[in-house]
Amino acid sequence: TTDPVTGVTTTSWRTAKPADIAVLVPSRLSVPSIEAALLLRGVSVTVRTSRDIARHPTAEGLAATLLAISDLGDTRSLLHALRSPVFAITDAELTAARISLGRPLRVGSLPAPGPSAADREDADGGGGLPETVRSALVLLTQAQGLMRTHGPAAALDLVLDRAAVRAGLVA
Repeated sequence: TTDPVTGVTTTSWRTAKPADIAVLVPSRLSVPSIEAALLLRGVSVTVRTSRDIARHPTAEGLAATLLAISDLGDTRSLLHALRSPVFAITDAELTAARISLGRPLRVGSLPAPGPSAADREDADGGGGLPETVRSALVLLTQAQGLMRTHGPAAALDLVLDRAAVRAGLVA
């Protein structure tokens, strides 16, 4: 086609390519015949299902996030969420946080804010709660409160906005 299209990450116009096209079908029954017809015309095909999307690390992290804020005792989901691309917290940061707190991490159980790292004797940050972990737990606590009052969609929207997840989903 000669109709111009614009890309997700660009505002410049260009000629449409086969990769710009998505064929959505209500059932997988017609997929083999559509796939064969496209291949006959030299159009490469990638078949995606809703199961593929659910297995994406970011989608798994978002699901773990919802589980963690809906069940405050679910430390497994919390750790999954924190390690996922949603928060991208490293095992070293999680270990430092566990040592700093002296107990397992939980949503809604942060100690009261203390002096900043610059005001403490250990200004190099040693022994303190990593800021990445602290900010993630604060966000999760806010999302948990929002979920109680406005439901899971509002909580998830807060996490998507504050954790800058939307950019990773589009890329």
